[in-house]
Amino acid sequence: MKKIGLPAIAAAFTAVGLVFGEGRSKTHVVVDHDTLWDLSAKYLGSPWKWNEIWDLNRAGVPNPDLIYPGQELEVPGPGAAAPEEEEPEPAVEPEPVPAPVPPAAAPPAEDSRAPETPEPAPQAEPWRKEIGRAYPHDGSMKASGKVIRESAGSALMEAGDRVLVRLDRRAEVGPGTVLLVYRKRNFLLDKKKGVELDGGTYFDDILGAVILRERRSSTKWAAEIAAVNTPVEPGDLLKFPGRP
Repeated sequence: MKKIGLPAIAAAFTAVGLVFGEGRSKTHVVVDHDTLWDLSAKYLGSPWKWNEIWDLNRAGVPNPDLIYPGQELEVPGPGAAAPEEEEPEPAVEPEPVPAPVPPAAAPPAEDSRAPETPEPAPQAEPWRKEIGRAYPHDGSMKASGKVIRESAGSALMEAGDRVLVRLDRRAEVGPGTVLLVYRKRNFLLDKKKGVELDGGTYFDDILGAVILRERRSSTKWAAEIAAVNTPVEPGDLLKFPGRP
């Protein structure tokens, strides 16, 4: 194996230093009449590269036209790239954030139920309108029966009392049939005695109504007094509503 002497090793290191030293900056001491223009021509090979020297020395040379004798300036070596000024990145404007869109209101749920039909108002029984009326006693009002006895032993009967009635055999009736109770009355009264006087006009006065409940025989029925304008008595007559 061939030995390498010290002079050869030194020469190799010198060559490496030259290679790695290329492009490094050096220091220049300013003398009279020096300008960055002249220094650029001397060290960089072109006076037009003066700004590269100024870029390395801006901290000590605020004005490139004013340098002073004895001032040390850093000069870039041959092949050294002048530091490039970083251009500020353009400010990126944030994209406008769209305003949140409120969710659409859900349509009201349809009611699948059928509309409720209002119940008709209860109608008053037509026969109730006849209670309290009086008709001239001219023989046109025909009786279909009469009250023959009270069930509670009272001569004067009110609504809700039970009575026994006798009807004409030809009367077509059944449980629930309503009959009006009337009485022949003279409206000429002795106010002191409270009795009817002869000579007055007689009327058929509608006193109240009874509802048939239960048949007792072919002509007798147990009935209930439904409404009265005047207490009912045995002997009062019965007629169908609306009939004369």
